[in-house]
Amino acid sequence: FYAAYSLNAGLYSPGVTDSAITTPNPSALPQVDLFDDCANSLWFSYDQTGDDSWICGSGEYRMNGFGASADIDWLISSFRVNFDNYSNEEIRITTEERFGNNINEPGEFELVYSTDYVGSGDPTLATWDTLDFNPSNTSTGSSVSPASTDTVDASMITGTAFIALVYD
Repeated sequence: FYAAYSLNAGLYSPGVTDSAITTPNPSALPQVDLFDDCANSLWFSYDQTGDDSWICGSGEYRMNGFGASADIDWLISSFRVNFDNYSNEEIRITTEERFGNNINEPGEFELVYSTDYVGSGDPTLATWDTLDFNPSNTSTGSSVSPASTDTVDASMITGTAFIALVYD
């Protein structure tokens, strides 16, 4: 946010008036992945528990935890973001759901970040902090919920961090 004020009793630069106030768009993260090229995706999966894992295809990553085994699966960015280089950071995530319930229960689907993850291997060996992420799409049956895009405040992250989605 900035405002332009005259120091010389109303003498403004050309094009600037006494009400020239702007609100900048949120800073974009330096990486965007539309998942349309899985071979070159900027994300990788890690299967912590269970027999399912994240699958990339058709312009999306999918995780299906339906079945007999309990699943904990990670979708981790292969890049780090130096959050100190930006301000007002937001992460936008588009999700859909099938065979869910009316709410995103705590721990069911989380957006997390780590400043001490090494970039490969077992993510549980690092410290991960949870961002306030509550997908607004819910489905209670076999039909897929409408896609919804949620904006998550990431401005509290300092330093360089990896981002991950955790399905539990």
